[in-house]
Amino acid sequence: MFIPIVLGTSRKDNQSLIAADYIFKKVQEAGIETVLIKTGEFVSRAITTESLSEEKNKAWQETMQKAQGLIVVAPEYNHGYPGELKLLLDQLYPEYHYKPLGIVGVSSRLSGGLRMAEQLRLVGVALKMTPIYPSVHFMEMKEKTEKDFRDDAKLNQAIQSLFDELKKIIDSKK
Repeated sequence: MFIPIVLGTSRKDNQSLIAADYIFKKVQEAGIETVLIKTGEFVSRAITTESLSEEKNKAWQETMQKAQGLIVVAPEYNHGYPGELKLLLDQLYPEYHYKPLGIVGVSSRLSGGLRMAEQLRLVGVALKMTPIYPSVHFMEMKEKTEKDFRDDAKLNQAIQSLFDELKKIIDSKK
């Protein structure tokens, strides 16, 4: 089973990377093949109208053709998801069809990226993906470390539930 993880922001020194690294480790611990894809390696924040380079687009396409599902870890910016994540997702279409989409929200506040997750769920439906419910939420990130995540039983239970749902959907298609 191969499930890539997308870090949905390219801002420098972002707290979402800490959450994405933790999810990446948890996916590996679950015995799932994965890779951490940083949108900043594919899409520049300065680009707003251009597609990815042919080379980057091919790499993204090959990743999604191989993938049985996708997990997106993204912050909430102004009640939505980052533009660079939208640019990355918009490069493909049939490669997403009928694959489960795990959504992990990140926020410096109590919302934990809830509104971003709601919006991204709708994008997933439009891409013919199967968004997993419920999503996972990392809250008050300015004060958190990986140790805080390891000690948070509710967070780890939510992560395990996300993995279980991803596996159920993938297994149902065999």
